[in-house]
Amino acid sequence: MKIHETRRRACRAPAFAGVVCFIILLILLLPINAQAHAVAKNFIQLQVEGNTVHGQWTISLDDLAQTAKLANRDPAFLQSFALEHLPISADGKPCTLTPDVPQERPDLAFIATCPAPVSKLTVDYGPFLKLDPLYATLISVSEGDSTYSGRLSARKPSIIFVAGTIGQWQEFKEYLHEGMWHIWLGYDHILFLTSLLLSAAFILGKDHTWQPRDGFTGTFIQVLKIVTAFTVAHSITLSLVMFDIIALPSRFVESCIALSIAIAAANNLRPVLHKKLWLLTFCFGLIHGMGFASALKELGLPDNARWVALAAFNLGVEIGQVSIVAVVLPFIYAMRRSVTYRRFVFPIISALIIAIALIWFTQRAFNLTLLNGVFGE
Repeated sequence: MKIHETRRRACRAPAFAGVVCFIILLILLLPINAQAHAVAKNFIQLQVEGNTVHGQWTISLDDLAQTAKLANRDPAFLQSFALEHLPISADGKPCTLTPDVPQERPDLAFIATCPAPVSKLTVDYGPFLKLDPLYATLISVSEGDSTYSGRLSARKPSIIFVAGTIGQWQEFKEYLHEGMWHIWLGYDHILFLTSLLLSAAFILGKDHTWQPRDGFTGTFIQVLKIVTAFTVAHSITLSLVMFDIIALPSRFVESCIALSIAIAAANNLRPVLHKKLWLLTFCFGLIHGMGFASALKELGLPDNARWVALAAFNLGVEIGQVSIVAVVLPFIYAMRRSVTYRRFVFPIISALIIAIALIWFTQRAFNLTLLNGVFGE
């Protein structure tokens, strides 16, 4: 009787994964004019021409007033206040920033007049970050055929643009850096990978319970399958979204990412998949790839190095992913024979991940804030 039951469960496992894959693939075939993932609301564009820098700053003046706790909400005052907190210098000498069109409009247009023709432009976003360390912005600087694209934040508050030197190698390094940080700061992606890795050092026994693997080879192969499936899947959708072949609403994508974490962790408590876990990883990797694409869309792809930037960002994601594996895997392998770990630590961690993921899912799917947002969004 137990043998037949085990066989039925084994048959259901690949069928379950196949159904999930089929549903996700159907979703990905939705019309491409679906709502795309929202891009950043804070974006600075600079165009260098001689000793003049023409700027366009997409920023919410109302948000600025609220962040800086300003009572004066006059648009002209807020524009001047914003420019005062954005020092721009050329070759070490400060440039003078003045509003170009001092009127109410979504974008703040301005002109930076520098003492001499610009050869090295420095943009310091530090004073702005003192108002709020989380108030990051995207930035694009162009001069002739040279374009720099990046993000200014607390970990990188300033940039130096040298005219005529921004090539594909610098773009590669910039987007590689952004890809790594997206993983390291993406707690949902970290929890998803952790949920999958928690069972990598175990195999299902005849009684359908987790048993420790005898050697490292089996564990390594299992991890390799998971990482490869996730890499291939998110690379596919990352590319498709970036080239506008598919698009899904941000709310839907982020909700599915949260749900994927809960399902992966639930599989640890009640194993449905193990040998075919890579298949489920691939299916959900398609959704996570669309989440990665949202971050990359905010940065944008430079016209002169689109494929280079895409490859660099994707490689950065992989480096971040491998670093997570390098931290988690030794721990779970070392603890695999511990009865306390298998009976208490392993299920408790999985249950906590499920709880956090379901909170995220509820917040994202229904646009709510639970527990005062202590677990983020």
